[in-house]
Amino acid sequence: MAERTAYNYSFSNFLIGATNKSSGKLLIANFQRNYVWGTGHVKKLLDSIRANEKGHYIGNIVVQEATNGAGGHDRVVDGQQRIVTLALIISELRRHLTDESDLKRCEKILFYSDKNPRVKFSRKNLNDTYKKILRNVLVENPDQSQELLLKNQKAIKVYFEKHKEYKNILEKISALEFVVIKCKTTVSVYQLFEALNSHGKRLSAIELIKNGLFAESNENESVERKINALWEEMEKLFETEEIKNIWFGKFMRHNWFSIAGPVTEGKLYERLKKYLKEENAVEFLENLLNSAKIYTKLRSADLRKKELSNSMDHTAWQRIELLLRNISELEIDQVYAVILALVKYGKKEPEYFEKDRLYRDIFKIWSFIIIVKFSNLSPSKYETTFANFCHDLLNKNSSELKEVKKEFYAKLYSLMPSKNEFVIKLNKSIRCANKEEKKVNFSNSREFVRLLLMIYLTSGEEFIGKYTIEHIIPQGSLVKWKNISEENKLEVERVYRYKLGNLTLLNIDNVENENFNTKYKKSYSKSVFPKNVQLSMYKDLFNSDVPQKAVTKRGVKIATDIYDALAKNLC
Repeated sequence: MAERTAYNYSFSNFLIGATNKSSGKLLIANFQRNYVWGTGHVKKLLDSIRANEKGHYIGNIVVQEATNGAGGHDRVVDGQQRIVTLALIISELRRHLTDESDLKRCEKILFYSDKNPRVKFSRKNLNDTYKKILRNVLVENPDQSQELLLKNQKAIKVYFEKHKEYKNILEKISALEFVVIKCKTTVSVYQLFEALNSHGKRLSAIELIKNGLFAESNENESVERKINALWEEMEKLFETEEIKNIWFGKFMRHNWFSIAGPVTEGKLYERLKKYLKEENAVEFLENLLNSAKIYTKLRSADLRKKELSNSMDHTAWQRIELLLRNISELEIDQVYAVILALVKYGKKEPEYFEKDRLYRDIFKIWSFIIIVKFSNLSPSKYETTFANFCHDLLNKNSSELKEVKKEFYAKLYSLMPSKNEFVIKLNKSIRCANKEEKKVNFSNSREFVRLLLMIYLTSGEEFIGKYTIEHIIPQGSLVKWKNISEENKLEVERVYRYKLGNLTLLNIDNVENENFNTKYKKSYSKSVFPKNVQLSMYKDLFNSDVPQKAVTKRGVKIATDIYDALAKNLC
């Protein structure tokens, strides 16, 4: 018997199950991607239906034949987005049609018995929302995936407020033509799913990995249920408002670095597929889920000390928290592969979390990414080094750790851009934001600027402490800065008073809008930081009619000292 057969159906006949080749009930399979269509897709589909005659061909639908006879659901392999969206459209049409026969047709398309929907989602949250939409029940506190269904329902409603062709659209949807490909076995489903990817229907690495994991279930329903539960739990980690869905794909690569070293996104599925031939899929997914929990917390800077070690040095943990917050602002994805690997190593070797060893490693990596962030160095130049370190860290003997780390940091040191490039870019980029500024990123974040200034003032020895950012040329009134010429004043107000060279840190800001001499006498000369006391060397320039020169000169000094401190940390 053929593993796959193809049939031509109209949409209504396919769902209503007018022939014995359709169960009339569809399950959105575990290995299917989530429902992802946006309102633009919905409008495009509706416009296409309106613009074409009855019998318009709308593509292929791929299903796996129900395994428990006529009472079961055919599992959707490909076509979920169109099927679900068409069902949402039919559901909205019911609210506008008045003819009894039209209403019955809608009901028959949407339900197979006693209000049981023909389309069923494996994921409970989506299934509950879908049923509530069909039954016109309010959905409270929807998550991100549920919100897509609700947004599309609203978009369809708005569309019909403009285009009131209810009966005409129902007739055209009912007559839409599909080629339905039915698969007999799970194996043939997964083979076809891969074939779809290799013949132009490009699927993401996540979708292929998901498919590969379910393929390893070998048609064992209990194993498949376990895989599905683990996958759903992991998926939800990447579907909150705080966490970007794009992190999911990055996590898969970054986690793979620890398993087998460097891999491109395009090769990830191929490598994983071979790996799963030798490994237990459920155990692999359990480990993957644990790593995903760590990864999402690292990226959102939400990791807690107790999740690593209660005995970790408290000051070291404070420093780790501060660095993680600042790393997230830098948006250098590759760094999370290394930090994840360090945490996984600590989970394997708990003594690593003692004292300040994790902090020291994170600080070294942070030192490197600060330097490369303010340079032209492409991440591709160091990603392989990161990936190899992740692999060595988790796969070599703990006795080799010292040498592995020494070699890693030596390679990072060799990749560092020139000091001159860093100094120029740092001074060009940094602009200390007003607290009221709406758009804040690494270049103007007050916390990030405060951290850089601590590196400068302490030569990298400390960066914890409650210090206030001080603008030497004040942010407020310049009335007491009488020497600034009128031709320079506007440039000072708009640009230079926010630049790196105009900034320092004070324990107590008690000088506000005073002139330089008053500030120095009352505060800078009494500072705990020797480099604040040394501000006297810029006295003449700050008191001149062009204090921009002081800002520029001091900015070069600050950036140079920061580079030296960070570079020294890598040695």
